[in-house]
Amino acid sequence: MPGDGHHGSAQWSELCPNAREMKAWYSGPWSKACSLIAGSVLVVGAVAQPACSIQLGNDTTICQGQTVTLNGPAGFPNYLWSNGALTQNITVGTSGNYTCQVSYPTGNMVTNGNFSAGNTGFTSMFNYSNVLTTDGNYWIGNNAAIYHPQWNGTGNGPFLMVNAGWMHPGFRFWCQTRTVCPGQTYTITFRAMSLANAGNPTLAVFVNNVWTGVDHILPVAQGVWGNYSTTYTAPAGVTSADFCVQVSSGWGVGNDFGFDDVSISSTVVLTDAQQVTVTPLPAFDLGPNATLCTGQGLVLDAAVAGGSYLWQDGSTASSYNVSTAGNYNVTVTANNCSASDNIWVAYNPTPAPNLGADQTLCTGDNVVLNATTPGATYVWQDGSTAPTFNVTSPGAYDVTVIQNNCVGNDAINIAYNPTPVVNLGADQQFCAGGQAILDATTPGATYLWNTGATSPTLTATTTGPYDVDVTVNGCTGTDVVNVNVVPLPVVNIGPDQTVCPGTNVTLDATTVGATYLWSDGSMGPTLTTNVPGNYSVQVTVNGCSSSDAMTLADHVLPVFSLGADQTVCAGTNASFSANVAGATYLWSTGAVGNSIQPATAGTYWLDVTTN
Repeated sequence: MPGDGHHGSAQWSELCPNAREMKAWYSGPWSKACSLIAGSVLVVGAVAQPACSIQLGNDTTICQGQTVTLNGPAGFPNYLWSNGALTQNITVGTSGNYTCQVSYPTGNMVTNGNFSAGNTGFTSMFNYSNVLTTDGNYWIGNNAAIYHPQWNGTGNGPFLMVNAGWMHPGFRFWCQTRTVCPGQTYTITFRAMSLANAGNPTLAVFVNNVWTGVDHILPVAQGVWGNYSTTYTAPAGVTSADFCVQVSSGWGVGNDFGFDDVSISSTVVLTDAQQVTVTPLPAFDLGPNATLCTGQGLVLDAAVAGGSYLWQDGSTASSYNVSTAGNYNVTVTANNCSASDNIWVAYNPTPAPNLGADQTLCTGDNVVLNATTPGATYVWQDGSTAPTFNVTSPGAYDVTVIQNNCVGNDAINIAYNPTPVVNLGADQQFCAGGQAILDATTPGATYLWNTGATSPTLTATTTGPYDVDVTVNGCTGTDVVNVNVVPLPVVNIGPDQTVCPGTNVTLDATTVGATYLWSDGSMGPTLTTNVPGNYSVQVTVNGCSSSDAMTLADHVLPVFSLGADQTVCAGTNASFSANVAGATYLWSTGAVGNSIQPATAGTYWLDVTTN
């Protein structure tokens, strides 16, 4: 209702600490105004709104290589994750703080915001009366002119008409309490128009007695609707908001307005975060596949801080000793995360050279050490690389044999004993019937002659080579000597002879290449004599002499007698005879008996032969 206003002596904010500083002054009872404001806050009820928060769930920890699905709350029209995903749920596998933002439009939260339900759903510090010519009254109708002769204005249906007048600045003509979400921004919109043609009203929106910061000054033009809006962001912890629109102007004339189509809406944006922690897998490495050599071992080390272990055979130590070929694997668990590794271990045979037992050789001997192994390489103690080594002197000998990267070794000590020096002397020659003493005597030795004899000396009596093996400390020295037995000349001058006295006898010792010495001093091969006696000869051939002897004797002549010459008578026979033992007879007559009886005269003789 038009009227005159005046300034009071105190500001509203001084008397009503919950109200905004007024732009107009009120000359009425201040305590009434404050009580009305306070009362408007108390009587407004709260209406529940949709969710003000979302819960993604507890932070989660996964293992490296795993993924986890983060589930956004169901039923929201819009999703935006911190990784840019727009789906309700996301699957991630990296560490991070994942934020999910959902948003939804609240729609118009105002009850009866177009007043089609009349005077319901809101509260007001003004009086509900259709006597709008009186200041402080409001009414809901379709045509302002019906209720005030100086007003003009219609709506799309019912709307709120207020006669504020000069005395009502700070009066809140429309309040409605809504449930709000802390931190969300709400847009408050409404339509308003001046119903009078003077004193254009100023409207201000308060939420929980806090001015939203905008004065909405309606135009002076009568009956012209304008659209107005402001925003409100609910502070932390605030879940209920008392939305009020007050008259901030205090014109003495005018200050009358229409109010309609109130809307409070928001696009609620809710966020929650879920921390995903990716625990790294236990870091260990059994190493590359390995090929070992027979007899070698390999320690597989999977140790990690705080780890537990499970090997292929069920053992649970942090390390594993490998001694045979095969596949080895371990699962290591640390911080509830497990990682596995495996390794193949193969074995090549280690070369096993065998140079044999230590040896003691004899001076001048050699031995070939043989380490031959197919496909191998060799290194001897002197750096040579042949598979064999010829030993000619004492010492320690060793070889390294490498085959398929496997190394085998062997060593041998070679000692030398001196070989006995045997000297049987120069070759010997003697005459048959002589001998040679062959001497191989060496201290501590044993002997073996080619005759089978085992004495240190040997008496040789026959032609031939004679050799001996003389062994001392297993070493054998040998020498050989040739013995030549020169045969004696064979001398035979015949048997003893008895000859008739005066008979010449020739003794013959002729031998090829010989020299002679007869017992009479002569040196020819023969000796002729008729002298009885003992005869000998020494025949020498090649320095060897033989002798022979014989005796030459004369036979005794037979002794007999025929007697005296005989004269006999004719017709009478003479008789002659001889009787010599063992003799033979030959008469001149040819008779051979020991007697004859001749009958004729003549000379008769007899040869008597003995021996």
